[in-house]
Amino acid sequence: MNGGERMKKIIKVLWCIFGVCILIFIASVFLAKSSGTTWRVFSIVMPLASITLWGAIVLTVLEYIRSKKEK
Repeated sequence: MNGGERMKKIIKVLWCIFGVCILIFIASVFLAKSSGTTWRVFSIVMPLASITLWGAIVLTVLEYIRSKKEK
């Protein structure tokens, strides 16, 4: 596996983690019995979602720039 394939796999994993975080938060809004539980889920899931979102964006841009250089 070369660097480009590895980066694409990492990007895919980061997008999946981001999606799961958003789904967990949405589920907690509807399924939580108290607002305290919703805020607790929010305080754990949203920082993780933001880190994975920015990581996926940065790696996608770097991969795009790298692919343009190789052509």
